[in-house]
Amino acid sequence: MAKEGSEEIGLREHKRQETAARIIEAGMKLFIKDGFEETSIEAIAEASGISRRTFFHYFKSKEDILLARQDGGFRQSLRTAILNCSPDQSPFKAVRDCLLKLATIEETKDSIVVDRIMQSTPALSARKQARFIEIENTLFEAMIELWSNSSQVNDMSIISMVSIGLLRLALEDWRQNKAKQPIFYYLKLRFAGLEQLFDDCYRK
Repeated sequence: MAKEGSEEIGLREHKRQETAARIIEAGMKLFIKDGFEETSIEAIAEASGISRRTFFHYFKSKEDILLARQDGGFRQSLRTAILNCSPDQSPFKAVRDCLLKLATIEETKDSIVVDRIMQSTPALSARKQARFIEIENTLFEAMIELWSNSSQVNDMSIISMVSIGLLRLALEDWRQNKAKQPIFYYLKLRFAGLEQLFDDCYRK
């Protein structure tokens, strides 16, 4: 009986994930085709084959569709990557290496389009900036969990803030250069620039 119950729960969750993915896909197609402001929740629901009421079981607003597409599981992947690091290595090096490895998760075939939509209204732009704060908090919490015996909590707060700040700058570079190079490329340059700055300071 327990096994059957687990299978039933698993099937329900799989169906839920499929429906959520269908809503996101339908919403994105409409945003790209008709524009974000011009696309209604009713239109997204109809394109997804669900009712307006069912839509709200999955998303609170159409903005959440964009955030779900943009996040792509990045925060959870970052947390997992940090927790899989060795606590014997430098926290800064561990964070840098994890972000560089995960940079490709930030970039999909429609990333530049999603980014433009997120910049299209003040409300969406604000939500996008709030996402970076969420990523920073996720990173900091994972660091505290991994290096639980460390007394350098303030240092970890600075590392998480600076590292996600570099990610933001790298994404801005990527945007301004019309995605000519992958996000990884710009992020690597930003980290290299920071390390060079530290080296120059020490020489003085």
